[in-house]
Amino acid sequence: MSVGLRKSTTFGKRVMTAALAALIGVSALPAFAGTGKVSAEGIVPVFSGNPKDLRPFVNDVLDHMNLDDLAYYAAQKTAAESRVTLYGTGYLLPPGAVGGSDNVHGVSTDMPVTNQLGQTWDQDLIKQVGSVLGDEKRSEVGLDNANPLMFSAIADVRINPLSGRYEEGFAEDPYLTGVLADSMARGIVGDDPFYLKVQLGTKHFMTYNSEWNRNTGNYYTGVRGLNEYQLPGFLKAISNGSVQGVMSSYATLNGVPGAVSPELIKAELKSPFSLFNVSDFNGDGLAVTQYGNGYDKSYVPDNDHLAALLILAGSHMNNSSATGAPGSPTADNYKNAVLHKIHGVNILNLRELVRPQVELWVRVGYFNKKDDKGQPTGYPYANLTVEGQKTDATTASHQDVALEAAREGLVLLKNEGGVLPLSKSSNVAVLGTLADARLKDIYGSATPKLDGAGLSPLAAIRQLIGSDKVAYDAGAKTIALQSDKTGKYVSAASGNGSQLTADADKVGPNETFQVLDWGNRAYSFKSLANGKWIAGSGSADASGDKAKVSNTAIDRLSESWGGGFELNMFATNFPPYFSYETTADGRKRIRTGALPAWSFSSPVPFQKSMLTQGYYFSVNDGNALVASTTPAQLKQSADPKASSFSEVVLQEPGAKASELAKSNDYAIVVVGAGPKIVAGEGVDRSDLSLAADQAKLVHNTAAQFPGKTIVVINSDYPLAVQDIQDDKNVASIMYSSYGGQYGNKALAEALFGDYAPAGRLTGTWLKDMSSLPKLSASEQAEVDPGYTVDMSIADPIQTGLTYLYSDVKPTYAFGYGLTYANFEYGNLNVPKSIPSNKPFDVKFTVTNTGKTTSDEVAQLYVHARNSAYGEYAPKQKLVAFKRIKNVKPGQTVNVTLTVQPSDFAVWDVNKQKNAVESGAYDLLVGRSSDNVLLKSVMDVKGDTIGTLGKNTEANVWEHTFASNGVIGTEVSKARTAIYKGQYYAVTSTGEGDFVGIPKVDLNGVKQIALRVATPNAAGSVEVHAGSPSGTLLGTAAFGQTSPVSYGIGGGQTANELGYTEVTADLAAKPKGVQNLFLVFREGNVRVDSIKLK
Repeated sequence: MSVGLRKSTTFGKRVMTAALAALIGVSALPAFAGTGKVSAEGIVPVFSGNPKDLRPFVNDVLDHMNLDDLAYYAAQKTAAESRVTLYGTGYLLPPGAVGGSDNVHGVSTDMPVTNQLGQTWDQDLIKQVGSVLGDEKRSEVGLDNANPLMFSAIADVRINPLSGRYEEGFAEDPYLTGVLADSMARGIVGDDPFYLKVQLGTKHFMTYNSEWNRNTGNYYTGVRGLNEYQLPGFLKAISNGSVQGVMSSYATLNGVPGAVSPELIKAELKSPFSLFNVSDFNGDGLAVTQYGNGYDKSYVPDNDHLAALLILAGSHMNNSSATGAPGSPTADNYKNAVLHKIHGVNILNLRELVRPQVELWVRVGYFNKKDDKGQPTGYPYANLTVEGQKTDATTASHQDVALEAAREGLVLLKNEGGVLPLSKSSNVAVLGTLADARLKDIYGSATPKLDGAGLSPLAAIRQLIGSDKVAYDAGAKTIALQSDKTGKYVSAASGNGSQLTADADKVGPNETFQVLDWGNRAYSFKSLANGKWIAGSGSADASGDKAKVSNTAIDRLSESWGGGFELNMFATNFPPYFSYETTADGRKRIRTGALPAWSFSSPVPFQKSMLTQGYYFSVNDGNALVASTTPAQLKQSADPKASSFSEVVLQEPGAKASELAKSNDYAIVVVGAGPKIVAGEGVDRSDLSLAADQAKLVHNTAAQFPGKTIVVINSDYPLAVQDIQDDKNVASIMYSSYGGQYGNKALAEALFGDYAPAGRLTGTWLKDMSSLPKLSASEQAEVDPGYTVDMSIADPIQTGLTYLYSDVKPTYAFGYGLTYANFEYGNLNVPKSIPSNKPFDVKFTVTNTGKTTSDEVAQLYVHARNSAYGEYAPKQKLVAFKRIKNVKPGQTVNVTLTVQPSDFAVWDVNKQKNAVESGAYDLLVGRSSDNVLLKSVMDVKGDTIGTLGKNTEANVWEHTFASNGVIGTEVSKARTAIYKGQYYAVTSTGEGDFVGIPKVDLNGVKQIALRVATPNAAGSVEVHAGSPSGTLLGTAAFGQTSPVSYGIGGGQTANELGYTEVTADLAAKPKGVQNLFLVFREGNVRVDSIKLK
């Protein structure tokens, strides 16, 4: 980025700064004198406390820094020590941020996971949750700590429900995400307009769509997908000043690494203060070791060039090793970038990179004058530090917020006949292995030891209604395994750690195993000999301990305060899980170490691990079970029966339900999908389906408890459960993601009527995977056949995903959720006409016509009737909502929703800005996106989408409003490095792919020039008017374009595919303003720009 482009770079009028003078050997005095306390090392400057003095104060601090100082703080991850500046009087400055900490939804108090918080649809409560996090984070450190930096209030929107980190975002909707992320962020940092309770960064900026090749791959989105969908959730909190920086995403966006993405400029230009941006953990160095374009092996050749791009993008290094090895940059690399003027960077650019770090120190009161007690005067949050009134999970108000958040995030999906809530006098049978489990999400904080905290669903129900009224059965399938080698049954001794053998003549307790089907092909096995889970980590050394298949010491999934078990991504004491495979002839094989697992250094990408990884259970010559046979060895084995078993089903899932039905009034079946085993950081799901054995448990139990079966779904992700919804024997379904320390306490309260659930889904629950984008045949051939979905497309418009663009009827729509009460909506009052630049009110009434006091979530959507984007415009769009609290039976509430017309906007691809289109809009008020109860039409006086005219060369990606099949590709590193736009080309992946440009003035146009590239022997692009199949205006045909090499950035040779200009004479004589479509006849054809002549 050139000097002066970043918003914070406003010092261009200064003739010369002291730092620049020092660099070039000219004497200069500081522009702003520090008058702080003199220590043995240096002077601690003092800030006046007046926000108007922020910039001159920070300039003064920067003026005291020479190149070494600036480079030290630019490499913030390793700036772990205080430092005396090396210029002027010498200022004593604190350590750098050193990366901050992930406190996604908890510090001391264990709050619900982010998507569960989203399901509250309660921005006031979310702000309270944020306030708890901020208070507790501030209480972790003292006033002498200048870097209480945390990452939370996540603004990711993930369009694909298979994404491994789905639960970290609030919603699939950008508006809801933006409102809730901003509310949480404001709670975290506090309401003071200048001072910060803590320093907050959000993540992952931007298009963190999946875990698929996240360290090496490319995510694609179009210009509308970027500006209408991916960015708004971030920009709301940034523009309101509630977040102070962003963590960039792994992988590349349209071929450009996230850590150096020019899109970071959009965040910086929106912020009222300088933004402290960092790359994701070790993500910056990937530009040196990864991200080749087919011509260069990596994006940049060395750490110096990486540092230059980080400076230009306004992004700090976040590399944990900093050894200087390729991909492990140090402070010296920042110095070299400046000294060698790589990409034209100079010390002024480096100053601006360090500026936000200094601003953050000021805004947490670090430099304020101290009073007699050593507290910074004027800093409003001094009492929250360790020197003041420390707060943590034992603070009563924090516990109240955690419980309310757990309650409000519960979503009632089905309640036929009003079966819920149950009476506490009922006798209930609780079934499911997961009923006695707590499945924590990836970044859940440690659960505190408090009354009612850390309970499994079973424990919570027993605590609420009494253990004497609760019967429990795991309901798992029970099997025996007969070795095809020995003909004997696999047996487990009762001692912990005893090796399994295949030498039993008959089936008894020692030969009986419960099977836990986690879904996505993962299974765990529990021996009934001692109730322990089976383990076998696998080893090529068949005689080693790691190869032994044996009992473990783990006997449960729930967290008890005697054992302290937590199943989350970082836990090591969760049940071992295996791939349980069926051969062509119906035999069974068990493999360890093959299923995708989270790891910073997986030996192979997770989507390929099943092809080559792991060890099969085999019976050795001593009849003992070992895990030492690789897939390659099995194919060549002279004794394949050693790894083959016959499954003998002793008991189907839910087999004991008929017996339980004799003495119990209702069945509560707990099913779901947990983190790490099914998905998580580094691993996407392969399938939406609920585990087959868990689905059988539901149906078999419901058949014995017809109309009296309640299903509890505990999952961090949407599941395909249409069959359970359609099962007439299933009366009710309650959904909860991870609800934090009180999640299951809240669940029990809702099941038995102490609380009325009213949460709403924040994602679409599809019936199946048929509408998800598919991998191409060539891509499918290279990965595990279990993975069929293309996870690289982060554009909901092109994929037709999310409620905004989908035509598919789901099981549960975005915003769906029931209550124990019935509500009627009426008396809609909407202006007939509004200007697009002023907010307006939508008024209506909500009446509780039921018998239960309940919350209700009213939602307002809009639809533009005559958008210039036609079928490619959002089908409906959330623009306002309100959670109405505690509506009593018979009570009518007057509801007012204040609406910002700017939230109607689409991205005008021809004017390159947001536009609220003029015309008629449907206003749709209801309980969900597919349950509209009130409608009205309103006229909006706004903008019109711009027109593309003749003789203007336009980047096609920037002007595309509709697309199919294309991806984005960086045009050239040289163009990206000057940060002036036109970064991406559209690239076809197959025949028939297309892009559309709206409102092209074709009057008098005789020829169209395209700037194209292809490594193919030939390529061609058809030009159609009106639609991809509309009138053919002409065809541009061309041959292979050659690679080009050129010098860039000082010492770097860039190697890329070259472009050429081709023209297409228009056979027809088009007239008027029409949409223009470029249709590709081959894959791997790129188009950079178009010009009408």
